[in-house]
Amino acid sequence: MAEKKSPVQPAPDAELLKVEEVAFVLRTTVGAVYAQIERGKMPGLVRMGRHLRVRRDDLRKAYGLGSAQPQATGSSSPRG
Repeated sequence: MAEKKSPVQPAPDAELLKVEEVAFVLRTTVGAVYAQIERGKMPGLVRMGRHLRVRRDDLRKAYGLGSAQPQATGSSSPRG
């Protein structure tokens, strides 16, 4: 039986993110990130030999993220 991998959270100071880290930030699957890469839709893609990385700043700009860290779930605003 295959083990389920835990999400890979990027280091706060990382300039280039791995595909797994991009999936974590965008709250999607690694497969979906690779699909965007294949379609040429992933901003800030850097190819380093066989390795793929995504520039954190380009990801922030393209997806309107204040920071490339996911926000905590749940609402802290009062209902009224």
